[in-house]
Amino acid sequence: MRRSMKTGTRSVGDGAAKGEMSPMAALQTLFMSRLEFETSHPCVARMLCGELKQVGPTPAKTIAQSVIRDHSERLARELEAAKASGQVPRDTDLPAAARLFIGATQGLVLQSLLSGEIECMRANTPEILKILLRAIEQPPAI
Repeated sequence: MRRSMKTGTRSVGDGAAKGEMSPMAALQTLFMSRLEFETSHPCVARMLCGELKQVGPTPAKTIAQSVIRDHSERLARELEAAKASGQVPRDTDLPAAARLFIGATQGLVLQSLLSGEIECMRANTPEILKILLRAIEQPPAI
């Protein structure tokens, strides 16, 4: 299960660090690839929702926490690169920004599960991503 849950972002990894794309483009790719994975594998989110009823740690919760931690670290690296390149303001709280991206993903997944319309994630993702990126982007110099 761990391997399939991680494939949503494994191939994207540190795009800006490798010079393959700008940090903001890498953030966009990470966000889109995570939601594409969730849309393609809705059973993972359903299973995890069922696991939340269990008190205490479970193997599935441990795996999910590891996936979230890995994804947070990847987001933080891209955010740090965006900060270093001046695309994100220097005073941006990077862990909070990473949590914002993860929370947006989790919210879209949960809403789609509640509505029974998994495809609504794909429909809503571009506009939500624009808002997220606008929230962290360095305003243009005047």
